[in-house]
Amino acid sequence: IAVSLSADAEKLDISSRVEAVDAVMGFSPGSKQGSPEAEVALAEAIENEEDLKTAIVFAREFLKDLKIAPSQIQYLCEEAIRAGCQGHRAEIFACEVARASAALEGRQITSDDLRLAVKLAIAPRGTFINTPMDQDEMMPPPPPPPPPPMDQQNDEGD
Repeated sequence: IAVSLSADAEKLDISSRVEAVDAVMGFSPGSKQGSPEAEVALAEAIENEEDLKTAIVFAREFLKDLKIAPSQIQYLCEEAIRAGCQGHRAEIFACEVARASAALEGRQITSDDLRLAVKLAIAPRGTFINTPMDQDEMMPPPPPPPPPPMDQQNDEGD
């Protein structure tokens, strides 16, 4: 079974809708696809899936050593309070989302990761209904923490 879903805010024109339906109808759960385009699309999807699997394996290893700064936790807690979240589940999951996002990119946690965490973990649990969050509506996230001094990094590696 194949499903085509357009989550765009813009309405599709008739040719785009026909193309989406044709792509779904051309997909076959068996080994032979209904069209050469479907064969190519399936091969690309399989290749992308393999790339994602590899990225996830590396991210899991990187995640073990990835720490979120207290100022970043404070920012997520402030956003949860502002959204009217009950309990601490929103902030906890937001910290994990920020860490996972950064790990997938192979870097330290940035303001983009914090914004994503607010959208994915805090906003859905909020009790205050606002218009969709724009960049202007959110509090600016704190700057990333400075890297540890080189001598501290050397001590940890020993």
